[in-house]
Amino acid sequence: MTVQREIVVVCGTDGSYARPLSVMLRSAVDNLAQDCSLLAYVLYSEVSEEDRDRVRRSISDTRCTIRWISVDTSTIAGVPLWGRMPVSTYFKLFLTDLLPVEVTRAVWLDCDVLVCGDLAELWNTELGGYEAAAVQDQLVPLVSSRGGVARHRDLGIAADSKYFNAGVMVIDVAAWRTRHVTTKALDYLKRQWKSVVFWDQEGLNVALAGRWSELPPRWNYNVSLPFNRRPAGRASPMILHFAGMLKPWIYRTRDPEWSQYIEYLDRTAWRGMRPRRTLVALAVSLYERSGVRRVLHPLETIAMDAVRRMSRTPTPRDDVEFVSAMPAVND
Repeated sequence: MTVQREIVVVCGTDGSYARPLSVMLRSAVDNLAQDCSLLAYVLYSEVSEEDRDRVRRSISDTRCTIRWISVDTSTIAGVPLWGRMPVSTYFKLFLTDLLPVEVTRAVWLDCDVLVCGDLAELWNTELGGYEAAAVQDQLVPLVSSRGGVARHRDLGIAADSKYFNAGVMVIDVAAWRTRHVTTKALDYLKRQWKSVVFWDQEGLNVALAGRWSELPPRWNYNVSLPFNRRPAGRASPMILHFAGMLKPWIYRTRDPEWSQYIEYLDRTAWRGMRPRRTLVALAVSLYERSGVRRVLHPLETIAMDAVRRMSRTPTPRDDVEFVSAMPAVND
């Protein structure tokens, strides 16, 4: 009898990401080594029972078990947000408070990723004594880059320090607990909320400065960047990350990554569902993959800064305390 190795995956979602959550989990287990199984902890808020049932049915025939953990978002009110980003983006900061104490290692996966390789390889990554392993961000490569950590000098972080993308991480959960990663990240977010750009990711880059090891880029390949087309001969990505506006469940494209996504979608309880054809969707799709975008991309960062200034919410005050321990409800 073969004993299966159990790989722990953690992700966070709200009601708007139930469908991509199913696709992500389905792709992960479909590419998993045969001697492995997946235990997925889903930190969630405002996901209906109907959608949770759909997620369950999407992976019911696979080697994947889901543990749902409800998050009371009122306990994290006051974290900086801007644009359309929901508060659920901060759920990863609280995994040490929400996961069972026996979980000491986990792979964090954002719901907008598609797993194309065996997660067992990622699970076995040697962390070298650090709290996490991640991929250097392709849009914000350094803490001193636009969108990085504006106050890095004041924090004693060297300008040439690499900045990681938090959408895919291998995490030493026990080390996060003992070294108070959540508290450090939230303290930074509270104190520097006016300059925060990429939410929880920025807080983690501060809390884990000098304390993370670098994964090969193929473990978190951003397919949304106009300059990030795969050259011939490069190793195929193990994880595709739809990190930009062009979410495959919202917009149709002619890219092979979109076809890959639909292939896994049709293995879930959402099979057959396709984005609506609208003029806005057509315009965004054409622009995101056009040569024009390569030229205008620097202007997007300027526009993003303007959106951040106008839509930043809420306005934290000095007397607002962030809560770093939250009750978890398993169902």
